This record gives sequence, C-alpha cells and structure tokens, in this order.
Amino acid sequence: MLLRAAMASSALPPLLLLVLLLAPSSAHAARKESLSGPMIEQWGYHNDRNSKFHPANSSSFQLVALGRVNLTFLDNTHLEGYDGQDFVEIGGFRAETRMGMVTSCNSRNFNDVDGIVGFGWDDSNRSSAILKTLSTPSRPHWNITQPPPFVPMRNAFSFTADGTGGELQLGGYDPECIEGGMDTFPMMGWAYGANVSSIRYGGEELLRFGAAPEGANGTYRGYVGDFDSGTTCVLLPNSTSGGRLVAPPFQRLLELQNKGIRDDLVFTIAGREYPIPFNECVEPSGAELILGDPFFRRFVVLHDMTDPSDKRMGLGRRRESYRV
Repeated sequence: MLLRAAMASSALPPLLLLVLLLAPSSAHAARKESLSGPMIEQWGYHNDRNSKFHPANSSSFQLVALGRVNLTFLDNTHLEGYDGQDFVEIGGFRAETRMGMVTSCNSRNFNDVDGIVGFGWDDSNRSSAILKTLSTPSRPHWNITQPPPFVPMRNAFSFTADGTGGELQLGGYDPECIEGGMDTFPMMGWAYGANVSSIRYGGEELLRFGAAPEGANGTYRGYVGDFDSGTTCVLLPNSTSGGRLVAPPFQRLLELQNKGIRDDLVFTIAGREYPIPFNECVEPSGAELILGDPFFRRFVVLHDMTDPSDKRMGLGRRRESYRV
C-alpha cells in the first residue's frame, strides 16, 4: 500500500503537532499527567496558525518522562521538552508511539512550524524511529501493541520536493510521478547513503581518489554521499579527507566557476549519471558529501528497508508535469 502525506515545507514539514525522533525512552508511563498551556513560548519563536498541540486536550496522551528532550543542532538551534506518548496519524496510518514534546525553542527558523517529522532508521529495541513504529505491529519495550485495524506499513518511503513544498510517499514510491523508472542501488554508510564514484563539472573530474592506505589493495572506488532533505544545498568536501582525495572537490569547483565555466554538476552512482543544474546551491563542507535538497527537487528519492540484509536507495527523475 502506498499513501501520500503532503508537506508544507521541504526542510521542516509541519505534519504533526509535535516532534518525533528526538530521544529514545526507556520507561512506559503508568500515569496520565494533566499538561496544559502553549507548547512553545520563548526566545522569539512564534506560531500564528494557532495549531499547537495541547496534551491536556488529548484523552490518550501519556507523559513518559520530564526533561528528556535537550537537543542542539549545528546551527545552534536549541530545543527542550519532555517525552510523551500518543497516537499520531501520517497519511492513512494511525499508530501509538513515543515522541519528544518541545516546550521551548530559540530559533525563528521554526516560526509557524508545528514540529519535525524524523524519518531516520534505527532498528534497536527502543529505537525512537517512527518508521519502526509504523512498520511493526508492536513496540514491546514500550509496552505498545497497535490496536486493530492497524496494518504495518511496508518499510519504505520516498520524498520529493519543489521550491515551496514537499511530498512524502509512504510504503514505496508512486511510479506515476517519475519518468524512465526508478534506479536502485545499495544503501551505504550509517545513514541514507550511496556510493558516489564520480563528480564531474565542465568535463573535469572533481572526485579524484588518492592512493589506498598501506596494506589495502587497489584504490578507493567511491565516496559515500548521504541523502538529507534537511540540508538546503549540496555539500562537497573541501578537504582531501585525510588523503583519500588528491585535492578538495569544492575548491576545484570554485576555481572552474571563477573561470566562467557554467555547467551541470554530474554525479555518478552505481554507473548512472545524475546531473544537478548549475543554478542549484552548492556549499563546502569538511569531509562530508551531502546530497541535499537539490536532489530532492529534481528526483524522487526512495529509501527501502524492506530487506534488512539488502537496504536500498533509489533515484527516479520526477516528471516535469508532476505537481508536489
């Protein structure tokens, strides 16, 4: 079964009135707390849509633990709150799960955003992954068994976006929104990564691999790039990554652009080429290769964990006529 859930922002989708996947919890709440008042009320954050989640208005809400949410992002955005448990609905799925309830936020980047839907994958017993909750009939370590008529979701999802919004496709991908089929390849690294074997610009190779370390055979055959819809730009390494690369890819890209070269940035993954237009945002990183929003604006990106021994990523070119 494939279901869609429309989003209002490609980076911070206000799909739920809460924050999911902030911290795993270890104890099941045996009591119901009466918690009232606005959800977030300090440091300049505002939500003019009056759509905050009030736990006191929910007959199924349970407090798990106070003070368990304390999260700081790389841009110094800081969130604080507590762990709760309640039913959430995403697309056509309704499931009971644990979540982080945000009570304070210091960033205006969250203005008019109700929450963060996190789709990271973790298969541990107390994993806070909403994907694990949606794709299994129970969470024994949380003492949660989903009531009927719950049917577990196929453990796969796709995401695509445009300049103003994004679309989450649950259970797989919609073949009607892509042209030329879906290319799949092994998921690499610790996140939603893929093995990138080449990055070319103006006909020149930017991802030039150095000699293999002592004791290894051959040379490096690829560089793991992580797909991340929460990153606005493509991030290219601006270092040699400890000798893995002959030269920093971003620095060479900058030199070519300063010479007046205007071309697509062409990534090769599993032997197939995926061009990113010149007008898309590309920024430097340390050693990380992040395949950010420009990929999601051009492609439908599939994340498929249905076979734990063969997890797959996929890219399908979105039809120009398809509207998110």
